[in-house]
Amino acid sequence: MSAPARILASLKASIGDVVFGMEDGTVSIFGLVFGVAISTDDPKTVLIAGASGAAAAAVSMMAGTYLDAESVRDARRARRDAPIDAAAEQADLRAIASALARGGMALADVQQVTDVLARAPRAVTDLPEELAEADDGASPSAHAFWMFVSDLFAGFTPVLPFALRPCTARASSR
Repeated sequence: MSAPARILASLKASIGDVVFGMEDGTVSIFGLVFGVAISTDDPKTVLIAGASGAAAAAVSMMAGTYLDAESVRDARRARRDAPIDAAAEQADLRAIASALARGGMALADVQQVTDVLARAPRAVTDLPEELAEADDGASPSAHAFWMFVSDLFAGFTPVLPFALRPCTARASSR
């Protein structure tokens, strides 16, 4: 797989992190910039506060995203490596059969599926978690990277006018 294809795949796998980072960066840094701007007429002060706040927030969100993705990965490994509880397996098998029947599958087909699944206890035990938390294939580092980039980009959005304001003021005074 080429480098651009890998980057695009990690972006697609991390799209939830991108959306969350954009929202967090915009809202939190807008509040900071607004608060500082109310208290001073100096755009440089607002710019420094906003830029440092955006950088700190992006690093914090990146670290949190990395730890979250790593924890999910560890939990999956622990479930996969845990011994199979026969009672839990039977309960899961009944729940799967019930869901298939409610979904309209013929009872003969439900029985056939449950017979096959009964021969694969790990599949039965892991199926509900796999369906609920599909592995997106992206590493915790990829999730953290995209969170950092999106949070930082969005965090600088409310700061940008203060970066341009001194230039505009100088140009109009000439």
